Amino acid sequence: MTTRCGSQLAYNVAPKVGGCVLLSKEKYNNLFKEKNRISVTAKKSHQVEWETEEYVVYNVNHYKRKTNIFDKEICDSIINELGKEIQSIQEVPFSYLGGVKGGKILNNLFEKYFGDNIIIPYDLEERKKLYSLAFEELKDYMKDYDKK
Repeated sequence: MTTRCGSQLAYNVAPKVGGCVLLSKEKYNNLFKEKNRISVTAKKSHQVEWETEEYVVYNVNHYKRKTNIFDKEICDSIINELGKEIQSIQEVPFSYLGGVKGGKILNNLFEKYFGDNIIIPYDLEERKKLYSLAFEELKDYMKDYDKK
């Protein structure tokens, strides 16, 4: 299982392998209701779990969630912490990554450096504490970044 968060929306909002997706209500309405930008199959394969004025959480292909990140209270706290710019959070099975270019490599890096900390804090000092291994191994690259 992998969970992706992003403020830039990836338009794979109905993965064939199944998944659970939090999508901004505006994007959801645009894709699923207003502009018919989603295939009929994708529309039929999704089931809304809950929604607010700002977000919709839905399940694709009867996906059985592996985390509780999509419980309404947890989603609310994530969105309150990170801000309203979050447009999409997705949980998809690990097997999905095998078919995505670089997916296994990326997931292995996430597991090595982030572990179960799937929410990356904006505060640099908090990131350094949580992901000390990544900062240690990438310190030479960080020196170049810090110069800018």
